[in-house]
Amino acid sequence: MTRHGRCHCGQILQFHRGPDGFKERCPRCGSVVRLRAGERREAAPSSPPPTYNDGAPPAASVSEPFSAPPPELLAVSEGPVMFVEMVPLAPAPAQSWTRGQILLLLAAALVALAVGAVICLGVWWIATRAA
Repeated sequence: MTRHGRCHCGQILQFHRGPDGFKERCPRCGSVVRLRAGERREAAPSSPPPTYNDGAPPAASVSEPFSAPPPELLAVSEGPVMFVEMVPLAPAPAQSWTRGQILLLLAAALVALAVGAVICLGVWWIATRAA
């Protein structure tokens, strides 16, 4: 089952159930984010918009228009409400070298060694013929 949540940096994340529950690493900031079940909050009563001297709201100072979140994030589910809990950042696990990578590195080293030996022999051969 996939769940959605938002990191503190603003990135919307998709969470998949794993052995540690719903936990993902944010691709934007690198934080480890965990979803946890919480109580459903009641919507705060909305207050009327503020009035201004001429009765019109001020011109928008935002350069780009507001875009609504995707519909799947707005869908109301019957399940528990999920809140985001930040987890201390742990370093990503170190990658180990695969057998193919090691063989490729050794082959490249042998080719470089052979090319260097051919160049040295060529220089030596030219130097001994010129003398």
